[in-house]
Amino acid sequence: MDDKQLMERACRVWLWEMMGVGSVRFNKWLSYFNDSATLLWQSSVEEWQIHLGTKAAVTLSAWKKKRGDPERHLVTLNTMGIGVLVRGMDELYPVFSSKLVHPPEVVYYRGVWQGIGQPCVAVVGTRKPTAHGIEMTQEIVRALVHNGYIVVSGLAIGIDGIAHRTCVESGGRTIGWLASGIDQITPREHEQLARQMCGKGAVLSAFAPGQPAFRGNFVARNELVAAMCEAVVVPEGRVNSGTWLTAEFGLSMGKQVFAVPGSMNSVMSEGPLQLTKKGGILLTSISDLLESLSLAKKSAEKGKKVALPVFATELEQQIGEVLVMGPIGADELIKQLGKPAAEVMKTLTYMELSGFVSQMGSGWSLVGV
Repeated sequence: MDDKQLMERACRVWLWEMMGVGSVRFNKWLSYFNDSATLLWQSSVEEWQIHLGTKAAVTLSAWKKKRGDPERHLVTLNTMGIGVLVRGMDELYPVFSSKLVHPPEVVYYRGVWQGIGQPCVAVVGTRKPTAHGIEMTQEIVRALVHNGYIVVSGLAIGIDGIAHRTCVESGGRTIGWLASGIDQITPREHEQLARQMCGKGAVLSAFAPGQPAFRGNFVARNELVAAMCEAVVVPEGRVNSGTWLTAEFGLSMGKQVFAVPGSMNSVMSEGPLQLTKKGGILLTSISDLLESLSLAKKSAEKGKKVALPVFATELEQQIGEVLVMGPIGADELIKQLGKPAAEVMKTLTYMELSGFVSQMGSGWSLVGV
């Protein structure tokens, strides 16, 4: 970016962080200033009054005085280890967010964020899981990690935290969306977990640093969780809860939503049972989940021609042709190839050293595809 673009980027962050400015107001205000946040920032109070009204002008004036230089603020965020992704300006801005009716103009992150790169599956649920819910969550997450999926959730107490922690312990990559500012981990007892997640994955937020988890923020957070993923899995949850809302967002977006069956006498099984009546898929086994995800992945890739690299051996070529369909676990890869396990693993190691493939947990994927 040149200096003009860097200033525009900084001013967009400045405007987004002003309390009370959401996507609708953000874009409406910019429309009066030639869609330039820099021009808005440089304008006088009188110009703000003409275009935006007296109340907005007073608020903007106070915010400009309080925040100061927009570019210096970005430097401060960087020193705090906070990355910033501005819609329409940063290549790594989450593309899926733009598919929302009102996408966040700025996304903040901590951890490893180079774009998604791998298919994501959301695992969400109640804050008060039963022993059955905990066990199912752990089994599902381990299977997802084993097959190369990123596990996404909301860092809440209960199923969310169990999903994140199991993913970290299994050597996988997990992403957590916050309903607060990126520097306000909620709940506080998950601060250490969030740091562990950032080793391979990331914590994301659409809310300004310092902002607490207002009640209304959770709806936006849940929508982002659903939008990011190919599928949503609900081990346990109640009807009309945050979990239910995330699942409904998934269904409305055409995502696969999986409901884990439980006891009819458990209130925590209400959500999954009711989801099956709304189009959710009853999850009867881990293999069913993986098969459904695999079929959806292959369907999305159907007709898409991808140019494979020039490989050194026939086995490398065969591995490339399997991995081009998407990440896959080592055991399943060996099964599909029908080759000795030692030979396949040795070849995968050579391909990884050559930069053709990468490993996440025990799942393998083709680099650059």
